[in-house]
Amino acid sequence: MKNQNQPPLFYRIVPVPAGAIIVTVLLLLFTIYPRSTSTYHSLFLSLSSNETAARHLFALTRRPHVAGSDANAVAAAYVINTLSSASIPSHITSYNVLLSYPIHRSLSLSTNSSAPAIPFDLIQEIYPGDPYAAVAADILPTFHAYAHSGTAAGRVVYANYGRVEDFAALKAAAVDVSGNVVIARYGEIYRGDIVRNAQLAGAIAALVYNDAKDYGGGLGGKWFPNDRWMPPSGVQVGSTYRGLGDPTTPGWASVGDCERIGIEEVVATGLMPGIPSLPLSSRDGEAILRTIRGKVAADDWQGGEGAPVYRLGPGPGFVHLTYLGNETLMMVQNVIAVIEGREEPDRYVLLGNHRDAWTFGAVDPNSGTAALLEEIISRSLRFTKLFIIYQMNSLLSFFTSNKNYRKHSSFSSSPSLFFIALCGKCHRANIVGARVKPKHFFNLGQIMVALLSYSTIFNVLEIKIIIGKEIKNYENA
Repeated sequence: MKNQNQPPLFYRIVPVPAGAIIVTVLLLLFTIYPRSTSTYHSLFLSLSSNETAARHLFALTRRPHVAGSDANAVAAAYVINTLSSASIPSHITSYNVLLSYPIHRSLSLSTNSSAPAIPFDLIQEIYPGDPYAAVAADILPTFHAYAHSGTAAGRVVYANYGRVEDFAALKAAAVDVSGNVVIARYGEIYRGDIVRNAQLAGAIAALVYNDAKDYGGGLGGKWFPNDRWMPPSGVQVGSTYRGLGDPTTPGWASVGDCERIGIEEVVATGLMPGIPSLPLSSRDGEAILRTIRGKVAADDWQGGEGAPVYRLGPGPGFVHLTYLGNETLMMVQNVIAVIEGREEPDRYVLLGNHRDAWTFGAVDPNSGTAALLEEIISRSLRFTKLFIIYQMNSLLSFFTSNKNYRKHSSFSSSPSLFFIALCGKCHRANIVGARVKPKHFFNLGQIMVALLSYSTIFNVLEIKIIIGKEIKNYENA
């Protein structure tokens, strides 16, 4: 959220008008004369203990903890124990939600439909010296959550970022997508929309890969652990579900033996894909692109330095793809805590973060979880604010945020509803169902630092904050 939206936030929730005016002026100054990143960094660290936050992060990321796993339940226990040890009233609320896990994946490539097929191993390599190599087996194989189970074989068509306009460009170039397999790159739109657009264009399957141009790891490039870029074998996993909440309980909470709709009905709505798909590394994606002939793609469809010339196809490169998934009901846990304040109890600010991760989650989401825990129990927040803390699960589909909104109807009647995300990958539409909309939505960044700075300067801010978060994957947006 841009800085110009900050003043209304403080004007509406500060009980003293004079304080509101001062804060508004300060925030306007921040907008006109923005501080350097180092200034905000120093301010943030001065309000908390980096050492304590680091301990939280280490504890939360010892093992991979995907949604619905025992390891994620252990992480929930750590969060509630930490809050309880700080004398913050806390409890766990559980939901039974439809989660998605891979059972079998395979992909092979041939230079044409009659040539021998060469299989891909679909494995992310462990770098030499990885201190967590021993628990790498706990990581799920690369997959798209809620991908359609099935087998497809066909020539490959290159569709750039898989946007509507990209498929329109293919149609204008007389490239036939129907009956073929689409390969598209991550980067511009949500992966679920890539697969949906491919399906609508008539494709029988979709492959989505990391292009080195966008994610690094290309010719002469550096990558993790020596740089921030994705390694050549690295794969971006995530959900392809395009809706909100549990796919089987649209509009109501996933509790007990509640009514559910069937997966086939969800697929029929287009919210879950009707064709199989797989995520790929830049190395595997480039291998497929090298087998495609036909018209040369436009300049803005091309890769980076050292990449082959991208062509549209179809074929002659030919792939065989199989994906078998397991969509099953699993129990997930929300950690909820309350810190009571002194004034304006009918106003809410939602501070959001999920707990589960596709792998270890050191950045997404548990850097936010660790900072959240540290700031909640730090004196700078506790003696000035009222928090309702709501720790969300799961990354697979942003389920329980919507379920809690529906379950706790008091949110909808709050005169002021704000959401501050601690993950950096939140999106307003993924947090709140149609029946509850936040008045303001923020990512952590400088907004959270401004809140912290304000609380220590004036010591009069009274807020209710709910700590909760999205669960649909938005890593790519």
